[in-house]
Amino acid sequence: MKSVLLLSLSATVLACAAAPAVSSEPDIGGTFLLAGDYHEGEAPVHPGAGWLALAPVGKRWELLPAKVRSTRFEDTISDEPGQRTGVRIASSRKNALALLRLPYLTPGPLEVTDNETGESGPLIEAGSPVDIRFKGLDFRIETKNKRVFLVKGAQRTPLKELRVEPGIEASVSLQWAGDLDRDGELDLLMGYSGNNSSGSCLFLSAQKAKGFLLKHIACHGGIGC
Repeated sequence: MKSVLLLSLSATVLACAAAPAVSSEPDIGGTFLLAGDYHEGEAPVHPGAGWLALAPVGKRWELLPAKVRSTRFEDTISDEPGQRTGVRIASSRKNALALLRLPYLTPGPLEVTDNETGESGPLIEAGSPVDIRFKGLDFRIETKNKRVFLVKGAQRTPLKELRVEPGIEASVSLQWAGDLDRDGELDLLMGYSGNNSSGSCLFLSAQKAKGFLLKHIACHGGIGC
């Protein structure tokens, strides 16, 4: 049975209404982006420098320095003729799965699990958990009472912002699993789609609270109309 993600996006999103004026004010910020096309307010117009791309290099995964650029385009949903309020995010690393800017992340090869990953990674559905083995330890991503959890032995950490519910064409998936922040512990990139929205959420172990396996860092995605 398919699962539905009810996500409260970290980024502010634009309802499908009259298009606002194009802002020229610098809005450099953000720690986590996905390349793609967005409505006004869903992605920064001025993303700035200092980005790293999570990308495959042959059979390895690496964090690679990347230039991230943002351009305006005519949003066919929201714009009047002649307006260009859409925001297109692109990276110098064409195959990047995600773009990150966090002070404790550094370029270089990454340790990963043996799980299938990428935008078409395994679905996390009710009754169908995904098992992960990392550094000799067993983990499981599962759902319970419409919530998504990472489980390690008796430890159970909710993956905030992700909820599942049967009966609607939508899904939550594992997009990447490994050590992204190089603290020797498991980190996750989770994808979501459904409820007229799609994107990814980042969970890292280096900033976790005591008793938790991960900390929710950010989500990025867009809403359709």
